[in-house]
Amino acid sequence: MNLLQELEKSVEQLRSEQAAQAVEHERRAEVWRKEMAPAMHAVEDYLRQLMERLSQINERPRLSFSLQGYGDISAYIDRGYSLQSTPGAWQHEITLSYSAEIIPEECPVIAANTMAAVRVVAAALQQHRLGGMYNARRNENGEVVSARFRAHGKFSMTLSVLGEARTGQILFTFTNHEGFGQTQRTFTPQQINDELLDQLGRFIARDRLRFAIESLPLERLRALRERIESERARRGRAGMPLPGLAQSPRRLPPWLQDRTLFAPLRQLVQRIAHR
Repeated sequence: MNLLQELEKSVEQLRSEQAAQAVEHERRAEVWRKEMAPAMHAVEDYLRQLMERLSQINERPRLSFSLQGYGDISAYIDRGYSLQSTPGAWQHEITLSYSAEIIPEECPVIAANTMAAVRVVAAALQQHRLGGMYNARRNENGEVVSARFRAHGKFSMTLSVLGEARTGQILFTFTNHEGFGQTQRTFTPQQINDELLDQLGRFIARDRLRFAIESLPLERLRALRERIESERARRGRAGMPLPGLAQSPRRLPPWLQDRTLFAPLRQLVQRIAHR
């Protein structure tokens, strides 16, 4: 193959790749117009209606989270909802923002009696911009060496919904909804229906504690519980470990693990054997 033929082959390959990219681009554009964009508009319309109705209700939803380093906290959700929609040519992002206010009288009082304990509890609260330190005692350097803590303040809660033509999926990102931190759910446009949106609304209104997680019927749960208890009893009688539970090996006491302790005894045995 001469140079001209090689160049012609490269040009044909490039044209083929460009044609394939154009077909894929058109396919994604069609999916966006017919499926993704309508699904995102449905989510936006539902969240807007939900926000308006929740803002008119006097009773504030409440929640309870476990905060590592402190303990369980209780809070009321404020009614100041904010909805932002940013549509684009090939993506659409929707953000629902609001906040929750700590109920101090329902939170535990933590006594931190060392400098290290004070730092742990204070850092756990400050990570979420919460306060609650009082009765602080300082040393001569001005450092807090002991204090009591009872959480108070507010923390933000957000729901971000991102639909992209590139992925063909809709990503729901929840911040501080199922606990402190982020959780995510991914859906196709076909999964965005009235039932899913109703689940979403009940989750935001705290009528449900989980969103888009399949729950087993009560009868199925009872059957599984009975089966587990029966298996536990059978294996317990036979002295067998339960599935998924590894028996930890028995460890020698630390003084028996010290090999230098038995070195003189080993040398004595060797001398007797050579006599």
